[in-house]
Amino acid sequence: MPDATEVVKNYQDWREVYYKNRDGSDRIKPKPAITRHSETEHKQNLHELAAKFQTNFNLWLNSEIFRPTVNKLREKLNPNDEIRIIIETENLQLRRLPWNLWDFFDSYPKAEAAISRTAADRAIKLERHRTKIRILAILGSDSHLNLDADKRSLATLPNTEVVFLVKPNRAEFNKYLWDEQGWDILCYSGHSSSTWDGSDGWIEINETEKLTIGEIEHALKAAIARGLQLAIFNSCDGLGFARGLANLYVPQMIVMRELVPDIVAQEFFNNFLKNFAIGESLYVSMRQARQILQDKDFYFPCASWLPVICQNQAEVPQKWQYLAKPFDK
Repeated sequence: MPDATEVVKNYQDWREVYYKNRDGSDRIKPKPAITRHSETEHKQNLHELAAKFQTNFNLWLNSEIFRPTVNKLREKLNPNDEIRIIIETENLQLRRLPWNLWDFFDSYPKAEAAISRTAADRAIKLERHRTKIRILAILGSDSHLNLDADKRSLATLPNTEVVFLVKPNRAEFNKYLWDEQGWDILCYSGHSSSTWDGSDGWIEINETEKLTIGEIEHALKAAIARGLQLAIFNSCDGLGFARGLANLYVPQMIVMRELVPDIVAQEFFNNFLKNFAIGESLYVSMRQARQILQDKDFYFPCASWLPVICQNQAEVPQKWQYLAKPFDK
């Protein structure tokens, strides 16, 4: 690949404006509301910077030195296939980029991008059998948020046993992660954030307590060993938290790469779960749910950039109907 300095700078320019003048509706601690005039100017600037980034991003990916690789992909891939494009990198700046904007995806309607650490392995897992998909849903700090929407999305899923923990304390959260029956899906909704360099992150499980991966590492390892397949953090700035989880070899995660407006988080979560539960693959469900967010791009610029899959390459994503493993009859 050629040098990506300009592309990264374009994204940083967009990100700097994106983080200014937030209106308090994000799944991160709210900031003062902005005026209608400044809001209009803010959105216009974001749209202009987003267009500039997308143009230069595709010029970079269509560069002469990389074109033979792209041509080889096009020779081998069928437009009707479900395709996973996994970007393996430890570079935070590259992990932040919205790879779904690559125009390569225009020719492959069932293709979706994910990011991955360079290290991949499978955790040692216990044999587990259950007839229903078990979901542990954490509804954390909810200042200025409507987490009831996330709760409704989970409550209507078929063939599930959903346990809701509403603003649990540290001991409660830890206890449920250690549940001997195990969990297939872990969901967190609420406030979260990552360190500036993306090396770590935390979730706010209630109004006074934050948790990092290191503080619940052993409980998470137990949950993974007992069958955890997918972790969804429907909260802001999740790449740091995902990085820590990847070190424990969680099979798949879905996080938001930046601040996410509450209404965007709600709609994405609902549409992803709906698609996944009717039998679409994880990647196709992600693409469809993300594309639906384009309807929000006018009011919430670049909403469709935010969700991202973090893939453990040693694992194969499971469809909904295979998450639970009943006893053999």
